[in-house]
Amino acid sequence: ISTIKENDVDLLFVDDSIYGNAIKIIKKHCPEIKVAAFYHDIKRYLAIEWIKKNPKSIPIQASLITNERKTAKYADVNIVLNSREAKLFEKYYHKQPEMLLPIILPTPKLSNRVGSNKCNILFVGGYYYPNVNGFKWFVKRVTPLIKVDYEVTLVGNRMDLLKDEFSDNSNVKVLGRVEDLSSYYENADVVIGPIFEGAGMKVKTAEALSYGKLFIGTDESLIGYKEVAGDLLGKSIIVCNSEEEFASAINNIDFGNGFCSENYDFFLRNYSIEAATCKLRTLLE
Repeated sequence: ISTIKENDVDLLFVDDSIYGNAIKIIKKHCPEIKVAAFYHDIKRYLAIEWIKKNPKSIPIQASLITNERKTAKYADVNIVLNSREAKLFEKYYHKQPEMLLPIILPTPKLSNRVGSNKCNILFVGGYYYPNVNGFKWFVKRVTPLIKVDYEVTLVGNRMDLLKDEFSDNSNVKVLGRVEDLSSYYENADVVIGPIFEGAGMKVKTAEALSYGKLFIGTDESLIGYKEVAGDLLGKSIIVCNSEEEFASAINNIDFGNGFCSENYDFFLRNYSIEAATCKLRTLLE
């Protein structure tokens, strides 16, 4: 509050939906300020799912729900990621969010990839239930159906905890946290997203597109992407929800080049920093 008053701040941008109590207090002491709140997901929806998995978390989830309700009430602009989140917001808070702003990432500098005779399949994600569950499902259910010569690489924070579980599979390489993901993306022929639970948008999907990679994923991993993908769906962005669909897509892709200019251009138009400029300018106005 002191910072807002001393610097004559006009707009406060809150990078989550869980600070509703703070927003309420700030608006009380600084009634002229405008507040924009960004929702990474809808906590009211997620909290119920988390409570089912861990009933001991009820006090935490109750706090998240209460704060998000206050955020929706007191923020001047509520910003959600996509149409699914907008519907959930409207369901729980009985009004429409003021803005949709999808995942935004910087555009990476691309370099030449290292060629390979194998189909290099990449999965990126930290040690989090949907990622762990999805990767295990892929290795157990999909890889036995893959007919081409392939290698699956898993990269993500603490994912090396799974190394022993797949140590006897020579086609699966499990890594933990790495300093730089760029070389792994560049050398991949296809990036997969076998994700079946969650909310919001998957950052790693946009990251894969930013490197111009073919992407094969479930409906969940492509929320916020498939709705605007148009002719790319079924070609360079492929929706698969069963082991047979995943295997068929991998067996039939052309993995000689490793770079898809259509997906790269799709990223630039929709999920790059440049793409967000007009929407953020509208917010400021």
